[in-house]
Amino acid sequence: MAGIKYRENKLEWSLLDYEAMEEVIKVLMYGAIKYSPDNYKAGLNRFDLLDAIQRHLAEVMKDNEFDEETGAHHMAHIVCNCLFYIHNFKHEKFMDDVR
Repeated sequence: MAGIKYRENKLEWSLLDYEAMEEVIKVLMYGAIKYSPDNYKAGLNRFDLLDAIQRHLAEVMKDNEFDEETGAHHMAHIVCNCLFYIHNFKHEKFMDDVR
């Protein structure tokens, strides 16, 4: 007889592609050296994050897949900036919210 484990309404971490996340972690590690670990948690300007997302997306649209400075995929930079945005939104940490 098999045991019972209730999964309803629980996060399914197995859906995450950990190999793809390695590129994201590379960006986070680079940023930890350049700025400091968890720098984004101190609060960021939401327009700066949106601008960074757009810049990296524009590079991908121009068929430039990899960031020159970090060597990481531009989409990994977009994921990081999206994560930073979500963190700052959830914790009400946006700084200089007005342009």
